[in-house]
Amino acid sequence: MDSNRAINLFPYLTSPLDIALCNATPTLVVPVQDKLPPPSVGEVRFVVSRRGLHLEARSAAVEMRFLVAKAECGLPYGGVSDGIRLVNGPIPGALFREALRRSAKSVPNEWAGLVVWDERESRYGLAGPDAQSVSDSHAAYDSRLPSGFDLVLDLHSHGAGPMLLN
Repeated sequence: MDSNRAINLFPYLTSPLDIALCNATPTLVVPVQDKLPPPSVGEVRFVVSRRGLHLEARSAAVEMRFLVAKAECGLPYGGVSDGIRLVNGPIPGALFREALRRSAKSVPNEWAGLVVWDERESRYGLAGPDAQSVSDSHAAYDSRLPSGFDLVLDLHSHGAGPMLLN
């Protein structure tokens, strides 16, 4: 087979556009008795369960699945749960305390920070992106990460606005 030719996973489709769209964002049916295989890193797909249509995605650091269209009646497929899962476990509380410290230090301006997964060190970290502009109500920054770091959470304060401390 020609390696430049797309595989048609949907033989009833004949349009190259339809084939490309279905291959780029596949739709899986949740098995009733078997498990649904997890998405690959970087994959975005639709999942049809007994409750309706879900959107599912996975990065190297985060997996998520959410119901985006509820079925008016029960569909004859298996069930899945929705939510977000951090692939590498919970974020250490010390990172949130450090983010809160940096945020308070930047008042009256807004502060931005990125919780990242450092693949080389196998640990979470807090990256302070270079601010392009800041004020008491906004922070513009470059959120691109160097190779080997995966974005987990994009944090920002609200400048001089009210802060919730627990």
